[in-house]
Amino acid sequence: MLFRGMRSGQSLSRNRVIHRYYGCRSCSGMVLAGWETTDETVSDKCLLTQSPRQEKTQSKEFMTTIARWLFSLFLVLSHTVAPCSLQAQTETENELSVTMIDVNSSGMQGDAHLIQVSGGKTILIDAGAARYAKTKLIPALKKRGIKHLDAVFISHPHLDHYGGLDFLLKSGIKISVIYLDSIGKEWFAREWWGGKIEDIQAIQDTARQLGVVIKEHSEWQEFTLNDTYKLRKILCLRSLVPGDAKDVGDVNDMSLVAALMRKDRSLILYTGDINNGAANRLKADNLLNFPCEILKFPHHGAESWGGEDILKRVAPKIILYPVPATLWNTPRCARSRELAQKLDAQIYSNAEDGEVVINFSHEGTFTVKTDRISIKQ
Repeated sequence: MLFRGMRSGQSLSRNRVIHRYYGCRSCSGMVLAGWETTDETVSDKCLLTQSPRQEKTQSKEFMTTIARWLFSLFLVLSHTVAPCSLQAQTETENELSVTMIDVNSSGMQGDAHLIQVSGGKTILIDAGAARYAKTKLIPALKKRGIKHLDAVFISHPHLDHYGGLDFLLKSGIKISVIYLDSIGKEWFAREWWGGKIEDIQAIQDTARQLGVVIKEHSEWQEFTLNDTYKLRKILCLRSLVPGDAKDVGDVNDMSLVAALMRKDRSLILYTGDINNGAANRLKADNLLNFPCEILKFPHHGAESWGGEDILKRVAPKIILYPVPATLWNTPRCARSRELAQKLDAQIYSNAEDGEVVINFSHEGTFTVKTDRISIKQ
């Protein structure tokens, strides 16, 4: 068959759209389907000489292609829209969300722990090192839509705990109050590697300019998050100059030890970087005479932490380690890993799990979510 104006033996070139079906597996494990469309220039010489049977076969193939395309579109919509709605609904059912933000990386450890109570307050315990404030801490807060922190607690004046605070103050996220103990310049001179008095002064200046109140840890005992949850101070030793306080061997021993409570039930114990001095005081005063679901391990799991017998008494089900891989995978953390095995506790670390989120339901159950896994307790 010839088109009008064509001579016998002449071929006509034009574009033909080719649809190819493809499938891929999304990060959630769902199979997403779609169509890849390409343009190919083909000769119509063969098309112009097709038989009626060939034309009928092509028409059938075309209808099959359309049906497949509509089916794949249905799969894409059903596997993307529905789960998002379900996820949003599940998150609103959480009564409490606790996050161990990953402010750890090669060569520098850090602590930053976010506590969010549905219908209540939002607080932060420690702010990590300055170098990770803009790349890790602040993005982690903003991706959750956090515009206001009711309180920031700095466990002790070491730069891997207070370093990100000045950047946080300047980030646009409002802070109602900061709890931070000041120490004498003698401590900074003695532990020159741990921090600088100029850093603390800069934080104080920025807070003053923004109208943010800074208080000492001695000014609070319990911080109410809502009618059900509160943060309770267990211990926070104070020393202005080396040697003026019992059980304070270094700045780490001045760490805030606090428990996140659900009424009278201890959920999470935060221990800062306590060493043997503070651990001895906890034991002598019988301050940790209660079990705890989750323990934030002291001093990033490094070998100088104190209080093994106290940790055994607390008997946590889960232990959180804010630690980078460069420290976690060394002999310095071997003792803490062995203790976790003795306690038969589940281990979660920033080194191996990235960001760790623990969501508590109204029924008291909780789910642990990391960059790798999700486990319901």
